[in-house]
Amino acid sequence: MPLLADTAPSFLSDVYRTLPQESRAEFRQVAGDFACGLNATIEGAHRAMKRWVASPPSWIGERRQQARKRFLATLDAFIEQMEATNSIAA
Repeated sequence: MPLLADTAPSFLSDVYRTLPQESRAEFRQVAGDFACGLNATIEGAHRAMKRWVASPPSWIGERRQQARKRFLATLDAFIEQMEATNSIAA
């Protein structure tokens, strides 16, 4: 489902749709850490995940922590791409 030209991506579901098929399962699983899953906002999920990666709870295993780091890197790249696109359009 393509986004409208006037609509900026706002939700994790927008990021999810841009991912290659092999990256989607892990992204969806990590997005499940948020109460609203893929309906979380990109900015809110980014802020929360940054905090969680910087200071993980003791019960988070190393594999889960690595998945969270990849999730954060995906959001960083997506936000950077959005900002670059917006600066070109402006």
